[in-house]
Amino acid sequence: MYLGYLTTYRELVRSRNFHETAKRLGLSQSTVSQHIRRLEEFLGVQLIIRKHSGCELTPQALRFNDTADGILSLLDRARESLQRGQVLVGASTNIGTYLLQPELAKCAARLGDDLDFRLQIDRNDRIVEQLLHHQVDIAFTEWWAPQKGFHAELWRKEPLVVILPAKHPLSAQEELDPSSLIHEPMLGGEQATGTGRLLRDQLGDVAEKYSIHMNLGNTMAVIEGVRNGLGISIVQRSAVARESQQTGLALRELKGFPLVKSIYMSHREMIDPEHPVLRLCKAMMEIA
Repeated sequence: MYLGYLTTYRELVRSRNFHETAKRLGLSQSTVSQHIRRLEEFLGVQLIIRKHSGCELTPQALRFNDTADGILSLLDRARESLQRGQVLVGASTNIGTYLLQPELAKCAARLGDDLDFRLQIDRNDRIVEQLLHHQVDIAFTEWWAPQKGFHAELWRKEPLVVILPAKHPLSAQEELDPSSLIHEPMLGGEQATGTGRLLRDQLGDVAEKYSIHMNLGNTMAVIEGVRNGLGISIVQRSAVARESQQTGLALRELKGFPLVKSIYMSHREMIDPEHPVLRLCKAMMEIA
């Protein structure tokens, strides 16, 4: 299949008009029609329904759009990598927001113009998927399930702390008994970070009794929720390390349970030790 068919198709999806698509791509309208017909023949399904006012997408087209975007994105990534030696770094939200950026800045200072990289931040599970589908070159995640053809190593360990309002009765204690949190409303942050699994692994049955009162979607919202008395939470210490964020908060550890989350750095297995991905990984490990 000629990959130009995909470019034509995606432009038609955006414009929903054959004449406009031809104009934008510098093609004849008959060529646009031919590209779409050949793509449909290759896939064995109808993608486009012609209308007098333009065109509509079939249900098959709606399912195909993400795949088409992924293929074109992968081609763009390959072109950038070959032309500029660019490395795309993916990081889960908490890592990319609170941990990774200062370390990447140090790498940039150390490696100089020898390496060009970009940072992409998303949910942990989505970053893993992006690594598996060649959309990022290196992934920094809060968990990693072994995958054939990929190498993962422990980048650093990050302590977790309980955060609660500064005037909360439990804040009078230097350390908290895990069972003391059972009846407290807990605020959840980003999904798929592995924190719940870590708590169950380390605290056992006690963690099963914790009650998630609200899911606020991200750690920053959780910090504000705790600060305003909506509940308590367990987060990475780095997320509340800055003094300005600690105002109105109390940070406590669990008695007898020093909670620590492992942060992994993963990439495809490569042989050439001078590959830019491996040079960046080496620098990140040395700095860490």
